[in-house]
Amino acid sequence: MTRAKSFLIPLIAVFLTAALAITSSPVLASLKITLIIDGQKAEPDVPPMVINNRTLVPVRFIAEHLGAQVGWHQETRTVTISRPGQEIVLKLNSRRVTVNGQTREIDVPAIAVDNRTLVPLRFVSETFGSRVEWMPTPPTVAITTPGSVTAVTVDPSQGGQVTIATTRPTDYRVMTLTDPNRLVIDFSGLANQLPAELKLASDTILSVRTSTFSGDPLITRVVFDLAGPPQFDIVKRPDGQGIVVRIATVGAPANPAPTPDPGQPQPGLNPILQGRRIAIDPGHGGHDPGARGALGLIEKDLNLDIALRVRELLAAGGAQVILTRDGDYYVNLYERARIANEAEVELFVSIHTNATWSRLVNQTETYHFKTTTSRAFAEVMQAALVAELDLPDRGVIRQDFVVIRETMMPSILVEPAYLSNPDQERLFADEAYRQRVARAIVRGLEQFLAQLGD
Repeated sequence: MTRAKSFLIPLIAVFLTAALAITSSPVLASLKITLIIDGQKAEPDVPPMVINNRTLVPVRFIAEHLGAQVGWHQETRTVTISRPGQEIVLKLNSRRVTVNGQTREIDVPAIAVDNRTLVPLRFVSETFGSRVEWMPTPPTVAITTPGSVTAVTVDPSQGGQVTIATTRPTDYRVMTLTDPNRLVIDFSGLANQLPAELKLASDTILSVRTSTFSGDPLITRVVFDLAGPPQFDIVKRPDGQGIVVRIATVGAPANPAPTPDPGQPQPGLNPILQGRRIAIDPGHGGHDPGARGALGLIEKDLNLDIALRVRELLAAGGAQVILTRDGDYYVNLYERARIANEAEVELFVSIHTNATWSRLVNQTETYHFKTTTSRAFAEVMQAALVAELDLPDRGVIRQDFVVIRETMMPSILVEPAYLSNPDQERLFADEAYRQRVARAIVRGLEQFLAQLGD
């Protein structure tokens, strides 16, 4: 009896160890999953797997259905899924992923099975704007893709008539811009499958550009650069999948107002700001709130409020201000840089409010990345913020942030103070204080522009 017990004890220990190892590993469920994409049954060459209640499928299978490209990087063991304006980077066996330059954490990582990379179906699909539904009986995943803008064609024989083809009907919004003359059409809920620039032209259309203007909500933007102020009409295609745009341009008015001499100061304007083109980037927005204060303030709202105040002050001085967003919606980081680059602005300022785990920390810092000019810009802005806000000076810091890396002009990112500090949060709640922050940013811009000269 004693010998039997002594034999059983190590045996039981072995079983317990094995059980613990199993429970600490991802739980693999043996389910046969049916995939339905846009109403059609789809069968990948490697069957879907379910791990911890998440369905994984081959990366190239789902990328193909989403109109995305796949890249594999052997050294880092990472897979990149991308389409214009959107990018996901997943590392094998890591729950940390990068979406449009921002790090996130997901439930189940990408894995390799028989030399094939499998990725979480819902995460990838929803990141690219698709709707995903789970039906338990029988086990089925149904994906509805957002559709896409697939082609833009110009017919010169029809006086510049343009056809924009889409894979499904959608709502669209139209606006015109001047200096230079542009016609802008935003398509809601459609992905962009077109190159950034299309080599199309007519007597009235100089060029055509496309971009993913917003990831949440999904918006594809088509921009026509025009030879003059536009006259246009738009009708839907007979099948509903796209629109037809007839564009003409009108000449200058018969008695145009005299054009101010840009070299001469105009009454009421700041000669340092007059005519300068500046991009202001309110950080975060939409589904990306940024930091949250203990008293309820949200960073994305503060950033936008301060940015709008900066725009008002700059415009009053005669500057031309380009905002990367002017409301509570998300614009991906690469699109923010592209907006500034396409507008050919002279300076770029991204506005944020900082946070950390300690409620005691409160200080001012300014980030730069690429050039000595950007560093000089950061130093001038940091001095202006510290002088106005009278907070500890953390100095200027070189940091590889997308918006200051991808922009082509001197670019900085400002963190005037810490929202995680309750005393500072109460200050941010005061409109007069936010105006002080805006004035400090404008003062930094004025001082740096004065250093640059004409």
